[in-house]
Amino acid sequence: MELVEREDVLRRLDHSLRGVAGGTGHTFLIGGEAGIGKTSLLATLAALRGEADLWWGACDALQTPHPLAPLHDIARASEVGFRPLLGTDGDRPALFEAVLDELQHARRPTLLVVEDAHWADDATLDLLKFLGRRIDRAPCLLVVSYRDDEVTPTHPLRRLMGELPGSLLSRLELPRLSPAAVEMLARRALRSPAGIHAATQGNPFFVTELLRHGADGVPRGVQDLVLARYARLTPPAQAVVRLACVVPAKIERWLIDRLLAPSVEAIEECLNSGLLTASAAALGFRHELARVAVESSLSVPVAQSLHGMIFRALDGDDTASASLARLVHHATHAGDMDAVLRLAPEAARQAQRRAAHREAVAHYRTALDALDAAAVVDDSIVADSIVADSRRATWLDAYARECQLIDQLDEAIAARLQLGELHRRGNNPLAEAENLSQLALVHVLALHNADADAASLRAIELLERLPPSVQLAGAYRVEAQLRMLNRDCESSIDWSNKAIALAERFDNREILAAGIGTLGSATLFLDYDAGCAHLQRALELALADGSHYIAANTYSNLGSGSGEVFQLRQARHSLLEAIAFAHKHEIDFYRNYAMAWLALCELYLGLWDDAAEHASDIVQQATHRTTSRVMALVALGRVHARRGDPGVDEVLDEALHLALASNTLQRIAPVRAA
Repeated sequence: MELVEREDVLRRLDHSLRGVAGGTGHTFLIGGEAGIGKTSLLATLAALRGEADLWWGACDALQTPHPLAPLHDIARASEVGFRPLLGTDGDRPALFEAVLDELQHARRPTLLVVEDAHWADDATLDLLKFLGRRIDRAPCLLVVSYRDDEVTPTHPLRRLMGELPGSLLSRLELPRLSPAAVEMLARRALRSPAGIHAATQGNPFFVTELLRHGADGVPRGVQDLVLARYARLTPPAQAVVRLACVVPAKIERWLIDRLLAPSVEAIEECLNSGLLTASAAALGFRHELARVAVESSLSVPVAQSLHGMIFRALDGDDTASASLARLVHHATHAGDMDAVLRLAPEAARQAQRRAAHREAVAHYRTALDALDAAAVVDDSIVADSIVADSRRATWLDAYARECQLIDQLDEAIAARLQLGELHRRGNNPLAEAENLSQLALVHVLALHNADADAASLRAIELLERLPPSVQLAGAYRVEAQLRMLNRDCESSIDWSNKAIALAERFDNREILAAGIGTLGSATLFLDYDAGCAHLQRALELALADGSHYIAANTYSNLGSGSGEVFQLRQARHSLLEAIAFAHKHEIDFYRNYAMAWLALCELYLGLWDDAAEHASDIVQQATHRTTSRVMALVALGRVHARRGDPGVDEVLDEALHLALASNTLQRIAPVRAA
């Protein structure tokens, strides 16, 4: 069916595609509810693209999405130079640079479409951020579609939207069809328009499905419509549709043939019904809503049986090349706990290697849930309690670390507490203490500094009863950081020196660099030049060791510490370096923290417009419980106060609420002073 009431949007996209031929690309985010016509719009744009190349990929609705699924789609459909890098776990920077380089040096402009970004994995979101920040370097129109009703304020895609440069980004929201448009479509289809808009609310998919297949009276919704069409199929065709509906995206023909061996007539019946479409090697639903409608109609036993059939076929065929994420998806829905316990941890580790941290969290959570369920359903699966506890401890530790990376701090704390109980029950004080140190760090991020203090001191108490160890060096370093945050500088220096001595003894460069950095941060408030010297040494060690995270932290501390002692021009110089380094290495936390402190320094230097711009940027994108947000709110509130702008109290009240939760002088003092 033709596009209706999309002419202006299509014209704008087509104009932009022709404009990028000059070498300056652009990004469009196209949002709308399911069935609003995003795919049809993009397919029409692709058909009108002229000489431009087409790269088209989509994100999957798997329980845990497959990392970088759009790039795999593109590599399957096009001759691209980055294909060999897709199989390289963990080398994302090289892969992203290769994709950008290919776009930059293409002989023709490229239309790059990424569909259904609301299902995107962390790695795909990182790719979109990487390309979106550099799209002006390539003759490329990047078009990303997503369901806006599934992108909540805390959805990862929402954060990405705020992090892309506004000058290189346009947003479009596709509206529902008007009553006049629906009436026109109905009359062209030789059907009565009565009640159609009221029943569909102008959703193009609902309208199209209703007009294509008809119904007696007005259907109550798309599910009734889809299931009515499904019910009219013969049993062999229904079996194909049932099997296809439990597979997100498309199901391979070989898999259908192996499990059902349907006749050609049954396949044709599915296609003629409009429920399924066919490609050379797969079948899929014409629309995701139709797939979900059929899937939701299945009973639990039927759905489990179908998932089990698919899982066994994929797991038992070395030529199937099924992703671990897909195997875990089907094993989970089949209720095959043994398979989940075997595959989910490996899927999580694979996601970790690709820095797809959200997917790693989901897989570890699946594994832990399966372990709990297996213990209840079948004691033989976890009969050896020692083995079970060891497995659970390993997964809990990894789960907590991954949760911390994606700011799921409550989940990380809960996992650390559960892990601590396991270590106490297993009489493993070394592991218990190391976990307590990690727990202290999570508490600090969550602004629970009193809990962090208690966990840190308990870790040291346990470790000092044992022979000296790397774990003790790490615990000393954590305690030094806590003392520094509360500006107990002399105590922080003592703990830092202890950590440094042990780190040197055990040749642990990461703890050594972190320890010297903490020493420098604490010393800076007593002897500025000496503190800066320590921080410079820590920076050199971190850079030489390739510890980018510690290096970004050190850059940031050098700048923010200089700002606290009002060495403002030096602070501004260091903060700009911190921002550039963190941006280069995609370490957004320290970029944001340095940007917040840059806003404060600009405030003190009288650069009010710059301060307001930088502070607002952080407030709009920082999560609700971050140190960056506290400092940005302070800067923004003070600028508002000096200008006489409204909303001063609201901004500073939020900053005070967050600062008091930390109970640290570092956060409370600047808010109280404001």
